[in-house]
Amino acid sequence: MFKVPLLTFVVVGLSACGTGIDCYGFSGAQSNLQSLPSGSINVSIDGSGSMKGFAAAQNSTYHRVIEELDSILGVTPALNMSDSKTNVSRIGASQGKPVKPFKLGSLMAARRVEVYEPRENSPYPNVSSSIHQFVSKESGSLDILISDLEPDDSSIKQLLTAVMSKLKKNPNKQSWLSGRKQRLVGNQLTLIGIKSQFDGGVFPTVSGTFSSFPYKGLRPFYILVLGPVQQSELLVQRLSSLDLTSEQWQISRFAANPAYGKTIFVDKPRTSVQPKQCFFPSFSISKGGFSGKLQFDDSNKWLIMRKANRCQSTQLQITFGLPEFEGFGPVVTSNKNILNVNNARIADMKLSANQSSVKLESSIVPGSINGIEASVKADQLDRLQWLDWNMDPSSPIGTKTQRLLRLVNSLRSETDLYSTKNFNQRYSPTRLCVAIKS
Repeated sequence: MFKVPLLTFVVVGLSACGTGIDCYGFSGAQSNLQSLPSGSINVSIDGSGSMKGFAAAQNSTYHRVIEELDSILGVTPALNMSDSKTNVSRIGASQGKPVKPFKLGSLMAARRVEVYEPRENSPYPNVSSSIHQFVSKESGSLDILISDLEPDDSSIKQLLTAVMSKLKKNPNKQSWLSGRKQRLVGNQLTLIGIKSQFDGGVFPTVSGTFSSFPYKGLRPFYILVLGPVQQSELLVQRLSSLDLTSEQWQISRFAANPAYGKTIFVDKPRTSVQPKQCFFPSFSISKGGFSGKLQFDDSNKWLIMRKANRCQSTQLQITFGLPEFEGFGPVVTSNKNILNVNNARIADMKLSANQSSVKLESSIVPGSINGIEASVKADQLDRLQWLDWNMDPSSPIGTKTQRLLRLVNSLRSETDLYSTKNFNQRYSPTRLCVAIKS
């Protein structure tokens, strides 16, 4: 992973008055990003026949999710917008070409079997999957797709093209200041996987891969949310009220701008620095002389410490506590290779839905500002989370999804390439940033 080490920013900051350093990611608390005053919410239902089984299963998790989404999105205003309009459509393709989206009166229609298997004289046309249709051309709209997310290779390419175009757009109003750099701009794509009761057919995305078969049991469906990060995260928070277990749901986030994807930062009350008597918290750090103070992008993200003058230690150890991960899934890992670390070494770590911790050790350079950063590699976390949800077409099984890892890997690769090229940094779902003046 190509990254500009955090320590580089610190050294530059020492010689340039007013220079700031960034801890990339959206914490949910940045004051310079405000809720949208108005906006459109576009909900697209994949109308293909493979979705029938979710609607056919009675009292299923799918039904509960649809009901919850309807209560969240079927009101005005919704998701903390002062003025919002929600549109619900059934999408799909016929003979390989997308058909015009069919307007639905309510999101609750997604619970009806005939939406996916039209009866005689039904107003719904028979369609196959055409998931890229859910992406609108509005830069600030929130676009939502509900689908079993089983595209063929051509559909994956179409989805990537549509999603990447919107991820690069700015959902906020442009600054009137000429030439002002817009760092915190862009949209976020959130992939939410949920396992639900299912009673229907499982079909191959490519003819001849395997024979279709009936299946009754737990099967994943997905919600793709594309748009402003604040509204996306409000939706995630509301879905968490369903009290799904870690085995039932998982989330991955994708951001072309690493500063604009939701990121988990340090839980300060659960974090400790050793030797304990040597370090104390600080609100600011002087760069020395007449250089002024080091400017942090958001001090809430940072662990900012000072070393006591009488401390003789040349080593420090930081044990980070992390907040609970919503949608982290049942994954538990102590594999140190999942972390990128600058200016420190990993002594110990554990990542899980809760009770996560990372222990780092570093040398203390007298008379300097020690910058330390650790970040989770999103691509490796993707594989840990979604590998068991991915179907091998040579051994088809109803509990898993065809081509899921191919889709996830493609999304991560494209967003990482853009982010690295434009920001010299990749998005990370978890980042730990430290600055210590010694």
